[in-house]
Amino acid sequence: MSKPFNPRALEGCKRLVFDGSAWSKVGHDVGDNSSFWKPATIQRVYWNGEWVAHVTFDDGRNSYGHFVSAMREL
Repeated sequence: MSKPFNPRALEGCKRLVFDGSAWSKVGHDVGDNSSFWKPATIQRVYWNGEWVAHVTFDDGRNSYGHFVSAMREL
């Protein structure tokens, strides 16, 4: 039997996270949004109806409320 997934174990890990701030500066969908996925370190994971996280992008910006289920492996 496998161990249940503990999202809090991701704290301190790096993942690819969608950078909504960079995307919103473009002002429209560009079709291939892969350029908006940026490496970030997960600072805190918490339950808010589903698992979400506060992250710090590699450029130093903090961002809040990213869905853990939408993060990607580096």
